[in-house]
Amino acid sequence: MVIIRGEALKKQWEAALKDFKAGSLNVTDFTRERNLSKASFYKWASLLGISVKKEPLSFIELEPIPQAPSLELFPVEVKINNRCSIKIEAPWTQIIELVKALV
Repeated sequence: MVIIRGEALKKQWEAALKDFKAGSLNVTDFTRERNLSKASFYKWASLLGISVKKEPLSFIELEPIPQAPSLELFPVEVKINNRCSIKIEAPWTQIIELVKALV
């Protein structure tokens, strides 16, 4: 077993926390995948002043494509909790409105 101390340990945790922030895993899955202690993960995040809170998704304003309205219909399926789904066919402008309503 290799014991890392001092500056090397600090750099190792900085890298791990940076990887966590860049990834999509939650803390439990990240620490399990890396074989890290959750307590140490939170301790080092605090010591290094690195927030481990994931940023919430932000709203993205979508605008219709600036062209003459298309009568072409596109299939859309919206799944809710993997239990039920809604399938429709709609023009692009209505799909944009649907996305706005769902976000």
